[in-house]
Amino acid sequence: MIIEEMTMCEFADGLEKTRTVLIPFGATEQHGDHLPLSTDTLHAVEVGRRLAEKRPIFIAPPIPYGVCRSTAEHPGTISITTSTIRALAIDIVTSLRRQGLRNFVLITGHAGGTHTSALIDAGEELLERFEDIGIAVLTEYMLAAREGRGLIETEGDSHAGEIETSRILNSHPHLVKGEGRREFPSFPSGILVRNKRRFWPGGVWGDPTRATAEKGAQLEALVVDALDRLVTQLEQMEYPRQFSTNSPAIRSQILENLVSNIQFLVTVRQVLQAPGVTLRWLCSARQGADRCRPGEPRHRARLLQCQRSGSHGS
Repeated sequence: MIIEEMTMCEFADGLEKTRTVLIPFGATEQHGDHLPLSTDTLHAVEVGRRLAEKRPIFIAPPIPYGVCRSTAEHPGTISITTSTIRALAIDIVTSLRRQGLRNFVLITGHAGGTHTSALIDAGEELLERFEDIGIAVLTEYMLAAREGRGLIETEGDSHAGEIETSRILNSHPHLVKGEGRREFPSFPSGILVRNKRRFWPGGVWGDPTRATAEKGAQLEALVVDALDRLVTQLEQMEYPRQFSTNSPAIRSQILENLVSNIQFLVTVRQVLQAPGVTLRWLCSARQGADRCRPGEPRHRARLLQCQRSGSHGS
């Protein structure tokens, strides 16, 4: 179920099938002179769509930007800060939870360490904030490298190399421009450098000349199968479905609701004690006075419809 292609009614119907959503994070980042800047986003979106063909799951619109420190000076890379990607993850999950979803898979096609750590940090905060959700954070490259280790010929292959080039050759062959060149960066160990392109001029980490579309198809299938197993595991884990008062945020919300309810009861008592007044209806705050239903307790009353000597009073 691709959220951006659904109507609101289809979304509501989808909640009857699953409460799980996959949120693809990508990047707009250089991938050598042969792969598109959208490579990381394409990876995450493709595995999401393939997974949606196998099982009921919502696929959220992708986030096409990431934290790209080591490639920030290469042409075409658009990098955002860790605070931005963290805030995006928190806001998106919070909004989707409000819509009724409870299991969240944050999958990133960009495997940068700082980028991934920011998403993990966001996931940890969300677990603290909401006690009725489950979260997984992972890079789909990690799945590809692990599941496809028997297929990969290049030791240490990583960025725009054999793995990524094979996968784009399979999923988006029209976007591959040439075959690329074998390269490994020469960053000094333990030393931070300003001009990173000096140590990594071609932007390739691996050997794209060993890539094939057939290899990419096999890698893609392995990644989707591994992701399918992970989602099953996440959905089978048990999470509290009732709020616990251990969370400061939840304690604050409980106190706020308690104070509001007390204020409402005081108002009702004052109305009932007024001479000649009888309580007729508790009106819904959403419906207004004309569409109130007798005894409707669901929403806090904004208006008390009263009857005074055969006429309505406020």
